[in-house]
Amino acid sequence: MVAASRAFVCLRPQTYESAEEAEVLSWVYAGRDGALRNTSFGVLSADGERKLTRSGRSPSMVYETPGAFVAALVALAEEHVADDAPAIRALPALPDLRIALTVAAADLRPLVVLREADPERLEELRALLRDAAWSDEFVGRFRYVVLDDEADLEGFEALELKPGISVVQAEAFGRGGEVLAHVALDPADAREDRDPAKESPLAATLRAGLDAFAVANTSVRDHLRRGRREGIEWVPAVEVTDPGRRR
Repeated sequence: MVAASRAFVCLRPQTYESAEEAEVLSWVYAGRDGALRNTSFGVLSADGERKLTRSGRSPSMVYETPGAFVAALVALAEEHVADDAPAIRALPALPDLRIALTVAAADLRPLVVLREADPERLEELRALLRDAAWSDEFVGRFRYVVLDDEADLEGFEALELKPGISVVQAEAFGRGGEVLAHVALDPADAREDRDPAKESPLAATLRAGLDAFAVANTSVRDHLRRGRREGIEWVPAVEVTDPGRRR
């Protein structure tokens, strides 16, 4: 699945956190009432103007098996992807810490936080992290967020994020988290003449974070019940229009 998806730009939308995004998603897939659902799936043309497949809440609504989905991706890539198409190299970062913690908790993935106030240093670290994010070992295994201002931590001061790169286990409701691993990288780690025999400090940190990460064995029903019991309420940016998710 991961190998087949490499020919595509894969987006993990946040649905009700952006009015502009919600407008596009409701075009990709909406319920019979025309309203946006909590999840949407579709494969679009490179210009985003055409649907190349049927749409649904998820790939399983369109394809009977994972194998059928993989075969469809391979066929679509052969038909629509140019041989000289540039590789996707941008860091797949989420827009802010609030959303990043919640997405990481919902996706059951560790969150990698890049924190750096100096613009030049930030770009050095972003480049290192970007390369790691798309490597065969780590692709798809983390969620990411970039913080370049003290204000980015507002409301999450208890989460002690030092400058550099941290791997975080998000709290179940995205209210905070625990730092599992951290590295303050030296600029020399980005040099081309770095000793290739030595393990990358960033790779070692990401690996340590993965090893320490614990997947919660909780059903959606239990999660919602706990949230109601603790009085937790998520306030989205736009109205929730999925009748099964208005809670």
